[in-house]
Amino acid sequence: MKEWGSELWDRVDNVDQRFQDTIQKNDRLVRFLREKAQIDHDYSKQLKKLASKYEKGTNDSNFSTERAFSSLLTSTNNIANQYEQISEEIAKTCIQPFNHFNNDLITTRKDLRSEYSKQLKVLDECGKEVDRSKDNWVRQFKNSEKAKLQYEKADQDDHVTKA
Repeated sequence: MKEWGSELWDRVDNVDQRFQDTIQKNDRLVRFLREKAQIDHDYSKQLKKLASKYEKGTNDSNFSTERAFSSLLTSTNNIANQYEQISEEIAKTCIQPFNHFNNDLITTRKDLRSEYSKQLKVLDECGKEVDRSKDNWVRQFKNSEKAKLQYEKADQDDHVTKA
């Protein structure tokens, strides 16, 4: 059977590679977001620990430096809370959806590759059936040509009885 894949502009390999590249890029992004969320979470814990460590020795005083230090500790604790919220939001709004999206891509890619393999088998079987039909037709054509020649030969032969 003649090869005609190049004339069909088959792009299955390109699409599959694009799927694979997208999956890898998304995995990389998810790893980055996880690491960032973990760093933000650890940073918030360290800031809270730092603030609570120095908060113990502070008492409300009328001195401006003491009030400024107390305000600095409160601000540090607020910043720690913000970093904790950021890490939770990254996990909830970024990592989970990207994981879901990536799993969908992986499943779709797997399904499409499976369907492609099935269609290739069907195409191959169709090609084999075409070849068998062609061989059968050629054989039948040769038989009909042979029969036609025998008929013509018999028709021209005067010794053959014609009924």
